[in-house]
Amino acid sequence: MAYRQTLLLFLCLSVPTQSFAHWPPRAGPAAGLLHLQGACNKTSYVDQCVQSLAANPESQGADRQGLIAISIRTAAEVAAGIATYIAKSLNATVNDKALWQCLNICSGSFEDAIQRLNISMAAMDVKAIVEIIRWMNAAMGDIETCDRGCKEVRGKMKEELIENIENFRRQCVITLDLAAPFG
Repeated sequence: MAYRQTLLLFLCLSVPTQSFAHWPPRAGPAAGLLHLQGACNKTSYVDQCVQSLAANPESQGADRQGLIAISIRTAAEVAAGIATYIAKSLNATVNDKALWQCLNICSGSFEDAIQRLNISMAAMDVKAIVEIIRWMNAAMGDIETCDRGCKEVRGKMKEELIENIENFRRQCVITLDLAAPFG
């Protein structure tokens, strides 16, 4: 019995205590970027995911739920930018009736999408991932209404709108991809 105690004491004293001084390893910017890259690698749009999330300094130390919250906020910012673009376009003289209807429908669609993204953020606050997924899908459904309302429109303004809508849609898909393992 004394032999075991002596052996245990010897082993405990022979392990260098300094090796545990920095355990777990400190996470620096490189570690945060690696975590971000790893999470984004599981999304459908890896490059946009990394670019949009890394642009937010909070992403550096964020866990997966933090990245989801940042992605929702990013989607809301994109949607708000599109809503502003649509509002400015509607306030300008629009002589094309089909274009005016398109913009009017999209204006309502993006207002609804922004409301749904705000609900998603509230769900994120209580970590209700299933609700986030539901509201993100609803926001994407709102945008489908916009797409359908613009089917007959042609021209540069529609091309710009479609490009912005696709950017928003990709950000929503990124958010859904990040949330999927939790849902």
